Amino acid sequence: PEHIWKDIEDPFNYSTEDALTGTGPFTLADYSPSEGSYLFEANQDYYGGKVNIDSIAFVKVVPETSASMLQSNNIDAAAIPADIADDTQQKGFILEQEPPVWAAKLLINHENNELLAREPVRQALAYAVNLEQIVEISQRGFAVKGSAGLMPPANSSWYNPEVFQYRFDRDKAKKILEEHGYQLKQDGYYYSGGRILKLELAVSQGDFERDAQIIKSNLEEAGIKIDLVSYEGKTLDSKIENWDFDLAISGHGGLGGDPEALNRVITGQDFNSVRYFKDEHLVNLLEAQVQEMDIRKRRQMVYQIQDLYSQHLPSITLYYAQWYWAHNQKADIFFTPGGIALGIPLPLNKIAFID
Repeated sequence: PEHIWKDIEDPFNYSTEDALTGTGPFTLADYSPSEGSYLFEANQDYYGGKVNIDSIAFVKVVPETSASMLQSNNIDAAAIPADIADDTQQKGFILEQEPPVWAAKLLINHENNELLAREPVRQALAYAVNLEQIVEISQRGFAVKGSAGLMPPANSSWYNPEVFQYRFDRDKAKKILEEHGYQLKQDGYYYSGGRILKLELAVSQGDFERDAQIIKSNLEEAGIKIDLVSYEGKTLDSKIENWDFDLAISGHGGLGGDPEALNRVITGQDFNSVRYFKDEHLVNLLEAQVQEMDIRKRRQMVYQIQDLYSQHLPSITLYYAQWYWAHNQKADIFFTPGGIALGIPLPLNKIAFID
């Protein structure tokens, strides 16, 4: 609003109470930086209808305690771990399943690792990694196997059902390595020029460690020596940003909304992007698809993008996580189709809080 902002010289650092303007169904009543909690109160002048919840308090809850806090009536709704979803539902809570559009990926340094810059070698890695095993063992079945084309099957209107998928085939992975000059020695590992084929697999401390153990086992059974290294989160982020890794596991959401997300995670410059520019046709398709107004033509472009991604494999999509929310029906929360903002799958649509 002009009457508030017209004289503000430093808007990025303007954070007084006057800066909190909006037209939504709630107004901010309190915020605690130390606790990370927010309290919102109903906006009685909301233009969109009568607000049927007087106040909403957002509080930090450890996922492992969310179910017990629900049962003790300390909270009304929360994200809960997948392995207790059924038990929570049996105790009378309403269960909302989040669309599986958050992707865990095996990042491959296609930029400055001479071996991994070779497309067939990246394909060999895809054949060697057992995605079904990761889903069933590491994720205990609470995930959807990754698509080589990156776009999740849950996003049915944009997912290419005919995109090429790499079925687990250790022998095929070995054959590709041998075709590229590697020889299998008695110790079970491949060598070239007297040097063992060895890669570092980087993970963040406390994240993806079960996934990493299975990937290490899969790749070593295919003859690739793997050094599994755990880094502090910010350190790993820096290494990924600077292409200072061989293999790394990371993840991101945003794949449930508009396929513009593909531009951000393939050729974008942010942390979650694989920054792959080696195929001019792919780059041109990405640029064209966000400008195409004909939905049928755009869908064909998005299908082609998935085909090319599955061929080049700048990363291997391991799985799409399945998460859940549980609530006691004080509000009829639901997951917004396509997600909120940039495809974020949250069940907190404001429509759930108004008549």
